[in-house]
Amino acid sequence: MENDRCTCNNNNEFCNDCGLTTICQIGPTGPTGAQGETGPIGPTGAQGETGPIGPTGAQGETGPIGPTGAQGETGPIGPTGAQGEIGPIGPTGAQGEIGPIGPTGYTGYTGPAGSTGATGFLASAYVSAGLRTTDTDPSPVAANAVIPLPEVSIQPPSLATSSGDGNITMNEGGTYLILWYLIITNSATDIRLFINGVASSSPNTIKINPGTSGFISTITSLSSGDIVSLRPFGTSATLDFTTLLGTNHEVVSLQIIKLS
Repeated sequence: MENDRCTCNNNNEFCNDCGLTTICQIGPTGPTGAQGETGPIGPTGAQGETGPIGPTGAQGETGPIGPTGAQGETGPIGPTGAQGEIGPIGPTGAQGEIGPIGPTGYTGYTGPAGSTGATGFLASAYVSAGLRTTDTDPSPVAANAVIPLPEVSIQPPSLATSSGDGNITMNEGGTYLILWYLIITNSATDIRLFINGVASSSPNTIKINPGTSGFISTITSLSSGDIVSLRPFGTSATLDFTTLLGTNHEVVSLQIIKLS
């Protein structure tokens, strides 16, 4: 009996002696033991099926602009557009250079004869003085020096006097037409009419270049005793006739005609 009383198989069972029969009852659960160490990770299970696509999330903020890409190839030329309206006229450009002289045109037909001019007057009182080249040229005339006029004709003789040195002294006052010209010199010269040693102002001036000639006229009042002459004007306006050696023609002329 003794051996049959407690045979609980070491299963934490509580043995109660009921007399004849041994009944083993389960006692209360003891306290949980300490957590054992974590075992090794088991093998990965098989891939489950893909779940359904979830709803689209909210629009995120715009990210920063990325760097500019490389220049693409030039596309084909498009069709020509419609003609635009004419724009306003631009400003006038600078004057271009003068072009070469064109060929001489054909001579035109002779025009009809003009009407007869008014009857002129016959000069009855005048002084004609000039300088003519003969076998030698006249000597150069310095600036502001009187141009000699040795060939003198005075009608009537009482109108004026001159020794041929270029100074013409008027003996009668009145209104006079004065004409003078100079032809073919070797220097650029400003020739002026002088009255009583005072140079007349422009336009009573002949400005000529070498190898050219000039002519001018004026109407003025002269008094008895006034001295008329022609002179190169300026500080260095020497009158030079040396290119006329061997010629025989008048190169300077002075005409003084009394009008009234």
